[in-house]
Amino acid sequence: MSVFSGWRKRKNSITENPAKPTVPEIVETVGIDETVRNGFATLCSTHVKDDAEKEVVFKKGFDDFVQLVRNPQLQCVAINFAAGELLLGTHLVRLQDNNKMWRKIGEFIITLNVEMKEYTFQNLTPLTGMEDTGMEQFGTGLYHHPHISEYGAICMTDGAVQIKTAIADGNLLEACRILLAAVFSANPGQYPSATVEKWPLDEIQE
Repeated sequence: MSVFSGWRKRKNSITENPAKPTVPEIVETVGIDETVRNGFATLCSTHVKDDAEKEVVFKKGFDDFVQLVRNPQLQCVAINFAAGELLLGTHLVRLQDNNKMWRKIGEFIITLNVEMKEYTFQNLTPLTGMEDTGMEQFGTGLYHHPHISEYGAICMTDGAVQIKTAIADGNLLEACRILLAAVFSANPGQYPSATVEKWPLDEIQE
């Protein structure tokens, strides 16, 4: 089961009107799916106005998609065609605490709205010990990640400008690289959300 399966299930469970589900139809892939590949290339050319340049950017995006899906940090990639969004499903994010112990932060969905040049992060890994409460909580129960707020916004400085520039230039591969690097890292001593120690220890310590 891909990370998106659990994401859809949780989204559908909180919709106010079951007849009008809040989850958009998305197409996902764990490999080189041509529909998703073309969608990625189309998203790359979103902000390009010149037709000739748009074709060049599309072709580059078409080639870049191969590199994207081979990223070992990713489980799967999806396109929400209706909303113009690229969705990245990560493998488990593990971070070291101040004692060099590995902590399980969680699996994430990164949603990149290309038109708005906006992005959010959602931790999909339930907190252990919450099973009997009837509530699903993720991350620390309040924060998704040491650098990500309860609203899914990440705290970054230079990277934010670089991401917007990459999107404007049609270089979504670079934007994804920065986003993935951000969620798979932490800056010790500068945790705007919560310290790494708030997350459970990983059973595997190497």
